[in-house]
Parts: sequence; structure tokens; C-alpha cells
Amino acid sequence: MRWAAVLPRGRLGYGSGQRHRADEVRAGVTVQRRHVIYVPGYDPRGIAHYYRSFRQELGRFRDLHGLKAVVSRPEGGAGEISARWLVTTAGPDWQVKTTYELLRWDDVVRADAGRPIWRKIALGWLMLVRFMLNGTLLRLGRAHWRFAGFFVYPYLTLLALVLASGLLGSLVA
Repeated sequence: MRWAAVLPRGRLGYGSGQRHRADEVRAGVTVQRRHVIYVPGYDPRGIAHYYRSFRQELGRFRDLHGLKAVVSRPEGGAGEISARWLVTTAGPDWQVKTTYELLRWDDVVRADAGRPIWRKIALGWLMLVRFMLNGTLLRLGRAHWRFAGFFVYPYLTLLALVLASGLLGSLVA
């Protein structure tokens, strides 16, 4: 079993919720083509930043593992929803061609960044109330309580800061 050492013990497809045994992987199967779709976070930096970062990290990976790696120039104009580049990596007995596709929504993020912060906060609280009233927050908590905690943490923190500053202001006044 060539892959047994790199797979999590007793399962494939981490996070899929389906358990598989590592010995179900057929020996000799090698990935030759991949298509990676990258959805960046809420970040106004565009394709140039992500492409530069990708090339830098691929260079480190290549040097660390003694591989060959070639990256094409990015394709996809400013009006397109995504940009893509091709990556070919190769080792002693394998080669993989990867299409790396970057979802471009930096224009949406930049447009939103121009809106006043008070409006964003008010809309955020409105969304929280809506999620509480229609049961979405409760269903989220039942499905995955940690994500629900991650979701409500900024609201609770902001509420705590407002209450603490109000209390401190009343004590000083």
C-alpha cells in the first residue's frame, strides 16, 4: 500500500462523514489530473496577490521535496468570475497536472468595504435576529455546536464590550 502512510488511520475523505478502511485504496492508483477551486476569504486582494503567494509556496514545496514544478501564467480577465493557472508537478515516478482556479470576488469585497461600518453592524444584528426567529441558529447549534459558537461569538463579544463600556461610563460619570 503506497498511500497507507499518508492517510488518516482507518478513514479516507476526512470530514466526509463516511468511514472507509485504508486497505480499500487500490494499489497502484495514481492521481494524474486535478482541478482545485480556491475560494478566498473576505479579502480585497486580487489575483496578483494570490498568484504570487501560490508561486512562492509552490517553490518552497518543490525545494523541500526535491520535485519539479512548472506554473503557467494566470488566465481570466477582470470581468470573469474566476482566474486559473495550470501547474505541473513531478517526482521520480509520477506527474500531476493541476488546474488551479481562483474564485474572483475581490470586486464585491472592495464594494462592501466602502459601506459605512455602522450599517454593516446593524445589518449583522438584523441577520442574527432573523436567524434566531426562523430557527436557523437552533438548527445550526444542533448540527454542529462549535460552528454555532463560532457564529455567535462576535455578537456576544460586541455586546459584552458595549455593556462594559456603558457600565464603566456610568461609574465614571
